Amino acid sequence: MVDGDQQRAARTLEIDVVADQLAALLLVLVGDAAGGLLAPAGTPAPVVGTLSKALRGALVDPEFQKIVTSQGAKIVSSSPEEFARFLKAESERLSTVIREANIHSD
Repeated sequence: MVDGDQQRAARTLEIDVVADQLAALLLVLVGDAAGGLLAPAGTPAPVVGTLSKALRGALVDPEFQKIVTSQGAKIVSSSPEEFARFLKAESERLSTVIREANIHSD
């Protein structure tokens, strides 16, 4: 089994070496699932700040957290700047994987 947040669940401690190697390969190719709220380029900083504050407020709602965690996901909150850095890093990482594996969309 592959745990989406790259942490081994207690129930998977007995996975053999081949499965571990496959899981490592999948994590390199897939990584964590992530989602976020994006705004059009040029959106004024005060608008981005207001949206970010509202989203962070929703993320700490106990009912929302219960729904998310019941689906095996976890909530990670960051600033707009941190999320932009994350997206840039993921884009660079996956571009390298795609280029090195000679992956094409056709």
